[in-house]
Amino acid sequence: MKRNRFLIRIAKRTIALALIVAIAIIAARYLIKRIEKVNSAMQENKKTSYLLENRDRINKDIQKNFAAVDPNYKKKVSAALPSIYNILPFVEALESLAKKNSLQQVINFSQPVPTTEAPGPLSLVSLDFNISLAGGNIDTFTAYLKDFEELAYFTTISNISLTSASGWEDNSSINLSGRLYAQQ
Repeated sequence: MKRNRFLIRIAKRTIALALIVAIAIIAARYLIKRIEKVNSAMQENKKTSYLLENRDRINKDIQKNFAAVDPNYKKKVSAALPSIYNILPFVEALESLAKKNSLQQVINFSQPVPTTEAPGPLSLVSLDFNISLAGGNIDTFTAYLKDFEELAYFTTISNISLTSASGWEDNSSINLSGRLYAQQ
């Protein structure tokens, strides 16, 4: 009888000890994860603080480096970012591409939206555009895209769709969506 009570007491203490160890491990893991999150946030805050405090010096360094590589970089950047009030050169360039590749083209633009994607000394806006092309196939469209890539404008392409009744080799309806960045 004493032996059974002794074994029960040992079992209870063993279970209690195992529970305490399990709780300690769970608490330690939780605290480690919290410390890692706080540490990560602190590092990000330090980087952001450094960039904000040294933004003028960093911008001057970038400008100096650009000037060392290409003294005409300001003209090129200015030309690549048309004025929001005159995107006609970009439209003309697109019309020239369509004509060169024997495509009929319709271009639509959205309203300009201020952009925070590229902070810097210029006030940038973005205009989403949609280009509908007809009268070509995959080969003419590929040539059009290669020429589009050579345009000296800051643009992104976000979506391309090609629809054809009988295959890519025949006339297709092509839609291209993208974004043009411009100066305000």
